[in-house]
Amino acid sequence: VLPPAPRPGRRLLPWLLALLLAGAGAAAWWEFARPPLSPLFALLAIRGIAAFQLQAAAVAAPSLIAELGLSFAQIGLAMGAFMLPGIFLTVPAGLLAGRIGDRPVLRGAFLLLAAGIALSALAESFAVLLAGRLLAGMGGVTILMLVIKMTADRFAGPLLSTATSTVIVSWPLGTALALVLLGPVEAAYGWRAV
Repeated sequence: VLPPAPRPGRRLLPWLLALLLAGAGAAAWWEFARPPLSPLFALLAIRGIAAFQLQAAAVAAPSLIAELGLSFAQIGLAMGAFMLPGIFLTVPAGLLAGRIGDRPVLRGAFLLLAAGIALSALAESFAVLLAGRLLAGMGGVTILMLVIKMTADRFAGPLLSTATSTVIVSWPLGTALALVLLGPVEAAYGWRAV
């Protein structure tokens, strides 16, 4: 059985989505130059993007099984691969942010996240998909950790608990939005678009 013919523009779509993600990150980062609550909403958006991407493998699972012949165990590995770098990278990334600043580390994390998303979207095998998810996870877990640090650095006193709780909401919000929004995207454009 031959695989379905690729849809027009299918190879371009992952790059456009990675560019969109990078643009969203840059726009959120730019908000740090604005008045009091803008940084809070920027931090919420930045962390939500990483949480959003975590769910991509779950949404794409049926198509990944059909097109790449993956097993449920491999789908589980692809999902876990996104968070695995957190075991090794959060402490070094925090130390690096303390040394060179939050923004350069945040920019690098977004680049890793976007590169991993693009690599995953171009995958023709489980090994490449797994490498893409690990790369995206390197950026994603760095973002997750760094946003908590940036919140603590930018808010004090009674605002700290409100700011922290608002930023923490980004994880379930990003996850929920991904599960709601990525399904229709996957149905319309295929798994490579998510």
